Amino acid sequence: MRSFLSIGIVLAAMACCAGCMPASAVREDVPDRFERLNRGVYKFNRALDKTVVRPVARGYARFVPAPVDRHMRNFFTNLGAPIDILNNFLQAKFKPGFSDFGRFLLNTVAGAGFFDPAGKLGLERHEEDFGQTLAVWGVPSGGPLMLPILGMGTVRDWAGWAVDFQIDPLW
Repeated sequence: MRSFLSIGIVLAAMACCAGCMPASAVREDVPDRFERLNRGVYKFNRALDKTVVRPVARGYARFVPAPVDRHMRNFFTNLGAPIDILNNFLQAKFKPGFSDFGRFLLNTVAGAGFFDPAGKLGLERHEEDFGQTLAVWGVPSGGPLMLPILGMGTVRDWAGWAVDFQIDPLW
């Protein structure tokens, strides 16, 4: 059921993008077509950040030791590496794709996911997502769109996020 919903979201967003102006035709003086919605969501996000997110983040930073935070960050970054690898290949970025694949294998086997031996060897992460892949494929941005809790992106970014969400091992 969730996959059908996500596919519907992606198709609807891509249809919306198809009716948009090409990126080369977008000018800075053109008004944001989602401006009213974006402003309302922005106010909601700011209030949520001030009252909930920021105090929780400060508490986390105060009580969780930096090494534990770093190892947890490494673990979740490593879990998301297949998304980077797949999107690199879909964008025909083969060298970064194979580099990220090697990085993923090394960090998984030698670092158990919690350590970053690949980073110490100079293998950098090439962060990619399906929104970027859609851009490479020529899908127009669709304009800025702010979502509750998630923040600012474009219609194309959110369509790509729905695809990334489906292939993310955490979900």
